[in-house]
Amino acid sequence: MPRRPDPAIAVRDARRADVPVIVRMAGDLSRHDGDPDIHFDAAAADDDLFGPRPWVSGLVAEIGGAVAGMLLWYPAYETAWAARGAFVVSLWVDAPFRRRGVATALVAAAADRTTKIGGEYLWWASKPSNRRAHATYASLGALAEPVMAHALVMDAFATLARFAAPAED
Repeated sequence: MPRRPDPAIAVRDARRADVPVIVRMAGDLSRHDGDPDIHFDAAAADDDLFGPRPWVSGLVAEIGGAVAGMLLWYPAYETAWAARGAFVVSLWVDAPFRRRGVATALVAAAADRTTKIGGEYLWWASKPSNRRAHATYASLGALAEPVMAHALVMDAFATLARFAAPAED
């Protein structure tokens, strides 16, 4: 059973006013993970979180009115279990707020939101070098599975998409 988060932590759904801090935290996560330049700017965040066709949902954790962390997620499906759930695409806690249960509170809130839309699981990935995060995830009861992730991005994605047969109506 995970350790109870600090009762001062308040988790809520992200609001448009949170876009700048969410973008900054996403950039911090990318730099921490050694990922390439981030393309997630304020315009993308606003459109993908709050636009006419939102693509992701966001949660923020606050302590004393300051945003301490964020989590972005979207609905997913797992055929092996015939189960609906969610994929956590970004989870970040600012350094001054770590080791207080912020990540636990955010993941618990994501599990709650997922349950409310009929989901039964959360799935996320982390870099092999992120051992501190691995310990946190294990404390939550998360299973660690050896997987190899694959991604088609930018030019490779566009090139492959052009190979698709035209959709029939």
